[in-house]
Amino acid sequence: MNLNQLMPAMESSQFVRILEKLATFHAESSKAEPPLIPQPAHAPDKRQGTQKRIFLVEDHSLMRRSMVEAIEREPDLTVCGQAEDAPTALAAILSSPPDLVLTDIRLKASSGLDLIKSLRDRLPALAIVATTMFDVRHIERLARAAGATNFASKGDGPDKLIAVIRKSIKFG
Repeated sequence: MNLNQLMPAMESSQFVRILEKLATFHAESSKAEPPLIPQPAHAPDKRQGTQKRIFLVEDHSLMRRSMVEAIEREPDLTVCGQAEDAPTALAAILSSPPDLVLTDIRLKASSGLDLIKSLRDRLPALAIVATTMFDVRHIERLARAAGATNFASKGDGPDKLIAVIRKSIKFG
């Protein structure tokens, strides 16, 4: 049984407590540096300290790679970390908060909605953009109710995603 099957039987607060315990356990047991994200060969020069840092939570590797490439093409944006599930993301984000979290709602082993709620409780000023491909209108309402700053449908493509990220981050 995976977490998505278990979630309906659990109260949301119980699930959040489990995520927090997993994040604490992961942070204590994993002292290794997160893997480096390769820069595309055609990326524009980026000046240190001027980019906004994006943390990406996406369980599909091809989609994650596409999103990283779209973000890294922008001279003022950079991907500072990636995770495939909410517990791993929560631990990494809490240890070094980015400027924005870009998270899928439907993750294989966890819920992006619960991640958003947990992040909103712990880091109220953090910009959070939720994404999905499925039941977009319904999921957008759920994501905003959970505390997402903004929403982007994966079907809208990379230009729209970058526009939503820019709209959600405070520049300057």
